[in-house]
Amino acid sequence: MTRILLVEDEPIARTMATEIFDHLQVFFEIAKDGEEALNRLQKEAYDLILCDLGLPDITGFEIVRRTKSEENPNQKTPFFALTSHGDERYRERAIQSGMTGFLPKPLDEKRCQAVIESVQYL
Repeated sequence: MTRILLVEDEPIARTMATEIFDHLQVFFEIAKDGEEALNRLQKEAYDLILCDLGLPDITGFEIVRRTKSEENPNQKTPFFALTSHGDERYRERAIQSGMTGFLPKPLDEKRCQAVIESVQYL
């Protein structure tokens, strides 16, 4: 079963993601801020990390940079950026920072399913 870490500070976005992941029957955990995410990423291995870029304490860009550059069980885990900004600059910066891909918010079940399926074959 695919293990997902969702890093999201907004309660409504977490609720929507929970409904999607429950419907898709995938195992997931939620980190509500960047510090919690970094702590989890040091201890637990995940198959996929979905990370909001605009967290209040540590940006998603910084989380992926630290995770990819430090020894931990998720150094090679795919990261997908989550943001409501549709600006192409955010997509480019996300990829340059080490993100594997980009998912726009609000999350959509079909897109989430496609991403989950794509990482199962990596």
